Amino acid sequence: VTAHETLRKHPNAVAGAFLLHIDSPLRSLRIVEWFTNLRSRVLHTPYGDQALFLRASVFRAVGGYPDMPFLDDYEIARRLSKKGRIVIADDYVTTSARRWETLGVVRTTLMNQAVLAAYHCGVPAARLRCWYRSSLAKALAVKGRSQ
Repeated sequence: VTAHETLRKHPNAVAGAFLLHIDSPLRSLRIVEWFTNLRSRVLHTPYGDQALFLRASVFRAVGGYPDMPFLDDYEIARRLSKKGRIVIADDYVTTSARRWETLGVVRTTLMNQAVLAAYHCGVPAARLRCWYRSSLAKALAVKGRSQ
């Protein structure tokens, strides 16, 4: 199923995205996929790793991608969902499992949710990007010392 076919089947949709598949055999990532896909279908809130797609006219209507150093995919999905329904295609896009496997599923999930919570509390995206990158670097350093 292509992006074009999905939007053609749902002419009133403002955008679409694919179901998420994480490139890993870990069972814990199947759970992450399941909840991500459930959230996307029920709340119509896919993120950038789900290959968001939309018509050029809608892209212009929401102001394009926001000029943000971080979370621009999240913010455009928020803007789109305020304009209408984001449909989820009946096909998967595969994203890398590298971060999940390197940092661990629980740590990665908690970091992601903490970033989103802070963003909703008004923490600027630039500050969140710095925090996120430094947290990743620290986690990788700790992991490297423990091996």
